[in-house]
Amino acid sequence: MSIIIPSINCPPKATGCVYDRIAAAKKMFASLPAEASAQAGRVHLDIADGVFTFHKTWDEPERWPHPHAPGVEVHLMVEDAQEHVSRWIGVPGADRFILHAETAGPAAFRAIAERLRRRGKSVMLAISPETSVHAFEPYLEDVLQFQFLAVHPGLSGQRFLPRTIEKITWLRRRVPGAIIEVDGGITPEVAALAHRAGADMLVSGSYIFDSPDPARAYKELTGAL
Repeated sequence: MSIIIPSINCPPKATGCVYDRIAAAKKMFASLPAEASAQAGRVHLDIADGVFTFHKTWDEPERWPHPHAPGVEVHLMVEDAQEHVSRWIGVPGADRFILHAETAGPAAFRAIAERLRRRGKSVMLAISPETSVHAFEPYLEDVLQFQFLAVHPGLSGQRFLPRTIEKITWLRRRVPGAIIEVDGGITPEVAALAHRAGADMLVSGSYIFDSPDPARAYKELTGAL
């Protein structure tokens, strides 16, 4: 069963935005039925450095709230993944790190992944929309979790790029046991398409948090699966 993960994508220094979105996420998780809430509780944090991306996002690990709902995946849309891992690896709740194949070649990825796994973290490998799905090939012996970024790196609120569906289908056939996440442009219609193509996790920011009722928007997404 696919799950929806709310994404926190806030402007630099906007700690209040981060806290508000975490509070909204907790409220939406609490409103779910027991069987659904068992699958929920995770949030996705976007870190964009303005180098790999066109703009920056909030990036202040020392201000991350604690305690927090279990499960925080840190999506590093950054040029220097090693440096950002060093800053975020000790943050409470940060248990999954998402690195980009465009900035971490196989050797660097293996070194960072080993460091993270020694600390009990899981590792996911992402590619941007312009990158061929075949870029995953050199990593298939090192990772089983993959993310398709379905919008251009960085900005929240972009439209889903349809060619992502073909990539999901290819990877599901190539690695049947893969854990596949899709990030960006997730609406109920897109969620249903990605789920049918083989996605396990769908990351949504603007559809949820730009809604006047985030909890209702979250339920609309989960109901589409």
